[in-house]
Amino acid sequence: MDLKEQLLKTGIDLFSRKSYHATGLREITKKAGVPIGSFHYHFKNKEEFALEVLDYFFNTELKSGSDILFDNTMNSKQKLLSIFKTMIHYHEAKQLQDTKLSGCVLGVLGQEMSGQSTAIANKVNAIYSKIIHAIKTLIDAGQKDQSLINNLDSTVLSAFIFDAYEGALIRRKIENSSAPMNNFIRMLDQL
Repeated sequence: MDLKEQLLKTGIDLFSRKSYHATGLREITKKAGVPIGSFHYHFKNKEEFALEVLDYFFNTELKSGSDILFDNTMNSKQKLLSIFKTMIHYHEAKQLQDTKLSGCVLGVLGQEMSGQSTAIANKVNAIYSKIIHAIKTLIDAGQKDQSLINNLDSTVLSAFIFDAYEGALIRRKIENSSAPMNNFIRMLDQL
């Protein structure tokens, strides 16, 4: 793994556990095990770093579960459940590395920075749109193959499902409990 990738992975971790403002450049470089000069070599400033962290998270961490979409052994409902279970497992695996629960870097940066950085707000919204579109595609397919309830508007439902997931992650962090995620999966299974 090169220095830039190490910094980006560290950014995901720290921004997920703490926040943008509570995370300093020295903390990022120290945890990544790289000199501060390496940060400035790869990133103009902290905002640019956060934007690249979001891209890296979407293109590596989230895309790693996209093979589920092409698994022909599952119907659409099973794929939808599997994707969210994979995302929950990702957060549970991160928790094993540290006792402090993490949130979703998209949600954490989006909540904190959307009123302060148009660039970060736009990036988070663009990623959310891609995720919601993928969920909508699965819902449409599930309504066709009758594995999902077919009288609900897939556009509204896909946004609702992702909003519920993000909300469950927030409650998980606040309550220091996996109960909100378990409730989310139980309700998703009821579709």
